[in-house]
Amino acid sequence: VFFAGYRLDSVNYINACDVFVLPSIANEDMPLSLLTAMSLGKPIISTKFAGIAEAITDKENGLLIDPDPQLLFGKLYACIVALYTDATFRSELGNNAYTTFNKNYSEEMYAKKIISLYNLSLN
Repeated sequence: VFFAGYRLDSVNYINACDVFVLPSIANEDMPLSLLTAMSLGKPIISTKFAGIAEAITDKENGLLIDPDPQLLFGKLYACIVALYTDATFRSELGNNAYTTFNKNYSEEMYAKKIISLYNLSLN
């Protein structure tokens, strides 16, 4: 575990990690760091909070835990151990995260959704 603080080169850090962990319990909407991790095919452990739960489906493209501060660290520990000890599951979650990103959040999909909104407003 390494706490790097604010970094301008955060993509390099996310790319270097084996598992991306985002244990947010407040002040999140849709974290760009989460989308970056998905675009890099990283297995994700995060909380069921705000937009995170819309992007991550538990045990499909990441692991989700309740954002209860009293239980968070025990559940976080269990998820880290589960991914550390099961390389196949870790790889599967990362591949699925990458697929989910490309299907829903890539630049191409973003552009298509913006164009669709503009087209709706013209009608």
